[in-house]
Amino acid sequence: MLGFFRKRSSEKRVVIFDFDGTIADTMDETVAIFNRLAEENGYRKITAKEIKILRGEDLERVVRRMKISIFVLPFLVSKARKMMGEDMGRLKATVGVRGALLKIKKMGFKIGILTLNSKDNVRIFLRNNDLDIFDFVYAGGSIFGKHKMLKRALREIKMRPDEAVYVGDEVRDINAARRRKVSIISVTWGYNNEAALRRRGTDYIVRTPAQLVSVVRGMKKTKK
Repeated sequence: MLGFFRKRSSEKRVVIFDFDGTIADTMDETVAIFNRLAEENGYRKITAKEIKILRGEDLERVVRRMKISIFVLPFLVSKARKMMGEDMGRLKATVGVRGALLKIKKMGFKIGILTLNSKDNVRIFLRNNDLDIFDFVYAGGSIFGKHKMLKRALREIKMRPDEAVYVGDEVRDINAARRRKVSIISVTWGYNNEAALRRRGTDYIVRTPAQLVSVVRGMKKTKK
């Protein structure tokens, strides 16, 4: 069953996707990179048992739980991007996502990516997974600054907030969308689990790429 919480009245014209965990299946790679950095910098590693717990928490709580200094976090993120770039060529899209993206594109939506990963990493991934179908990619930025990236993206593609929908897998994606008054679809196959996404109050919950297509199709038909 799909989880519908709110309805927005305007027809949507652009669908903006998060990258890591939403399009790209990077969970295992992210944990592996974190543990390599933890070993290099004296932090505690994530255990297999902890992954389930961490999926239920937002990023701020994860950072506190792992006892990472907020001051070194930007350095760790930058290092992680470079490390992920070394393995980007072998990473795959979440099963079913490519087909969903093609269907959404065929409906007439503009589609784009908004990510804290690097643009080079994203481009390598898209090329290797036959996904060079996006109208725009906004990449980089601060780990807590997605709302600023979203504002910039909407301005540059000349779309109002009520004409856009953001698709993400984390609580911070919901936070960014809320700050910009953009509808948010939360997918359950990424970093945060369904319980965490529901607690934050997303607009829509989808559990499969097929459900994502169904929700987006409904937004195309919803007019003022």
